[in-house]
Amino acid sequence: MWGSGRLLGGVIGARWSKKMASAVEALKPLIAVCQMTSTSDKEENFSTCSRLVREAAARRAAVVFLPEAFDYIGGSTEETLSLAETLEGDLMQRYRGLTRACGVWLSLGGFHEKGSDEDPRISNSHVIVDAAGGILNSCTPVTDRAAYTVLEGRRCREPSGVIM
Repeated sequence: MWGSGRLLGGVIGARWSKKMASAVEALKPLIAVCQMTSTSDKEENFSTCSRLVREAAARRAAVVFLPEAFDYIGGSTEETLSLAETLEGDLMQRYRGLTRACGVWLSLGGFHEKGSDEDPRISNSHVIVDAAGGILNSCTPVTDRAAYTVLEGRRCREPSGVIM
């Protein structure tokens, strides 16, 4: 009888331990920090980001952090300015849909946000998107220092049309 009691106790103990481990894991959300090499091809960049976000979601990440300039790196001032979009643009809508599809939050570090008609400069905006696809926050640091980016292995000054 003691033997069966121990066995039963072992089974109950194992179940209890598994439930406790699950509860502890639920309290410790996983984050994913992604790195990539952006190009001027926004579609290619979105494909890469989408793959990274889906992989992170499959590993049960709650929040996925994408790097600065995840959307693109322009090869010239003109290209950088021409590729910029607003937060209501097609690209941001696709990232919002991705969060809904994957059930994760996104921290989008350095979105090239197109300015208004009155101020056509672009901003280097950090955008937080929740799992329902809502934009919770968008902030743009404004400083008077020069902004730099790495392009083709050399350090170069950002175009004057960019607000950092």
